[in-house]
Amino acid sequence: MEPIVGQKGIYILETYVNGSAGHSSRIKQEVSAIHEAMRLILWLEKRMDQLIDDGRLDERFHPPHSSIHVGLVNGGIAPNVIADKAHFYWDLRTIPMDKTETIVNEFKIYCSEREQKLQQRFPGFKIKTIENHPPVVHLDTKETDAIVGLVRRISGNSKLNTVAYAAEAGQFAAEGFQSAICGPGSIAQAHRADEFIAKDELVKGMKMMNNLITEMSSIDFE
Repeated sequence: MEPIVGQKGIYILETYVNGSAGHSSRIKQEVSAIHEAMRLILWLEKRMDQLIDDGRLDERFHPPHSSIHVGLVNGGIAPNVIADKAHFYWDLRTIPMDKTETIVNEFKIYCSEREQKLQQRFPGFKIKTIENHPPVVHLDTKETDAIVGLVRRISGNSKLNTVAYAAEAGQFAAEGFQSAICGPGSIAQAHRADEFIAKDELVKGMKMMNNLITEMSSIDFE
């Protein structure tokens, strides 16, 4: 039940690669969609490493850098057939100092360079990247904002924290609403079998909501 004043932005994307099918012995004459998808994935990993090497770090977060992760890859039909199609799903989680759109645009420029090169061998070669989920912007609330004082009072916890996941708070903040995150449970129990929220955490959450009601009831809105 710690007040959360910072979150990473997140962008989930899909990249599709169209190459040319053929017998595996013709790997230098055809264009393998899997091989090209591999190059794109390695570019994403290298770009993440470059951000770290360039000192793009925010120690409030764990890990303190923007992360790029490929979580699902599909392609090919047999070991002796050059794959004419491959696609992969990836996500980009950015700290406040990094711009999601900048990294995605750099990736698309690299994709365009690969297209121009491989279309000389196979004119139908194509790379397409689309949104799997609209981007969620980061959250970076100042400690001096009124919302932080409010959440500290109703939660009974003055310690502030940041998280590597994303919630709607970043979207509200982007529209000018002071925002913070606070609630029961832990990300350590999320996205796995039998995820749960401990009973004592639910009790703390109910107490915080009661405190919020009391706090708001004391305000004269006239």
